[in-house]
Amino acid sequence: MRQKQKLARIASFARVKASDRVMDVGCGWGGLIRYALDELGAASAVGLTLSNDQFAYISARSRETIPVELRSWADYPAPTEKFDAVMSVSNKLARPTNGRRPWRAKW
Repeated sequence: MRQKQKLARIASFARVKASDRVMDVGCGWGGLIRYALDELGAASAVGLTLSNDQFAYISARSRETIPVELRSWADYPAPTEKFDAVMSVSNKLARPTNGRRPWRAKW
């Protein structure tokens, strides 16, 4: 129950709603992506991870609507359509250390 409350709070900060396109940078085991799709009705989601184990786990369990990529956000190509929400939770390895937020302009 606490985990679901945490996911709901994070998604509310990102203002995720039905029909949104969402991205989770440093998606871990895919919990936030699944929450956005299953509970909030997001139209699509993309997960980015640097972990081989997490990539394999999500890829084996995910539906076709959840593309997960084994790459850094910095290597993700600029999408043709912007995401409605870009979320990131405790992804120390995936974010830059200089404190800037360059992904805002890109996505």
